[in-house]
Amino acid sequence: MTTGIRKFAFFSIPERSVITIGLLTYVVLGMAGSAFDRGSSAQNILYAVSGVGLVAAGVVAAMHLVRRNHTIVASGFVILAIAEAMLIVGGVPSAATDYLASFAGGVMYYIPGLLLISLPSVMPLVVRALGVLAAAPWAVFAFQNLTGKAPAFDAPVTVVGYILLSLAVIGWAISLARPEEAETSR
Repeated sequence: MTTGIRKFAFFSIPERSVITIGLLTYVVLGMAGSAFDRGSSAQNILYAVSGVGLVAAGVVAAMHLVRRNHTIVASGFVILAIAEAMLIVGGVPSAATDYLASFAGGVMYYIPGLLLISLPSVMPLVVRALGVLAAAPWAVFAFQNLTGKAPAFDAPVTVVGYILLSLAVIGWAISLARPEEAETSR
């Protein structure tokens, strides 16, 4: 059985640490970025590093979960990583007209990612409920966008979506940081 520690050229790092650090980087730097003016260099850098944290953590979490036979939840993390990568590649919010299409396309993928992570009974119930609730504002945003009434980046639906997503991500970080019973009984 694997110990969850991957060997690199010069060091070893527990994959649970990579997952936790990446997920918490996403939340902390994302929240910090929102304190700056939209499109400022500081905000763009914080959002980009935040997004990279979620992409890296999502992929490592997916591999971690696949090895434990939680393939549906793992696929949710992959979809979430793809969604976040779309946001990063889409550019920065200062180019509002070009960025909105990329933003809307990226956050639309939050919906299946969140549901695939949250519906199976792998995470604690409260964390799963937060994930399902987090999908709702993004579904509203996607519907409004697809019907030609795209909300602004700072619209209440977007703010609520990110708050609920952040709470779900914190729950995932805590849940995935804990050793499983089989690992602690050795």
